[in-house]
Amino acid sequence: MRVRRPIRTRTALAAAALIAATFSVRANSGTAAADTSGPDASQVAYFARQLGRNSVYVSDQMPRELPRSSAPAIAETAKRLDVPAFVLALPSGTVRGTQEALLDAVHTRLGRDGVYVLLDETSVGAARPYGVAHSAREVRDAAYAVGYELPSDASAQRSFRRFVEIVNSGQAHQRYKTARVEFDHASGREPEPLHPSPTDRENQSLLTGVAVAGVPVLLLTLVPYLRHWRRTLPVPGREDRA
Repeated sequence: MRVRRPIRTRTALAAAALIAATFSVRANSGTAAADTSGPDASQVAYFARQLGRNSVYVSDQMPRELPRSSAPAIAETAKRLDVPAFVLALPSGTVRGTQEALLDAVHTRLGRDGVYVLLDETSVGAARPYGVAHSAREVRDAAYAVGYELPSDASAQRSFRRFVEIVNSGQAHQRYKTARVEFDHASGREPEPLHPSPTDRENQSLLTGVAVAGVPVLLLTLVPYLRHWRRTLPVPGREDRA
């Protein structure tokens, strides 16, 4: 039978120091991970600076889905709200941490109250009110309602217009509840698409082609028949002369 030797004091101290160092590294790593999970400070400063110049900032990284030239139209829509609005339009995956945390940080940096909205390529990603009459729940439910009321092919501009309309209606929570029941994403139900799908366009093109090609063929078939039919018609007065 093997007998374990007693651990010497120096060895025990060394082991204790190693364990303590290990926990310290893990704690520091956890703190670092927590720090990096929040909004990027340079991004926050940049976005706040842009919104300080113009209440709408559209990133140039999604020119096809939402070109920068759409910023004036978004600003005009934002004016329909009864409170100031600040809009960030950013591609998905740009934000580090949560979208709400980014809006919180940008508002703190900018220091101006209003409704802050984050748009992605197709919809309202997040919305937060600061120092205005609209509650956080009201603004949040308006953003949620947009996701249910509009189909998946809706644009970010259309989604923002619907968001403003819902906020102004004063019925954001009811709109959200109704739309969630009517258009349950899990069941596959959603509003009618705003634009035809590629399959629909192909079918439409096929029908158009058949119609265009079929008209000449129909005419070529009918013309001889009409001529023959006209020749068989009795000529007025011919029977009387006979």
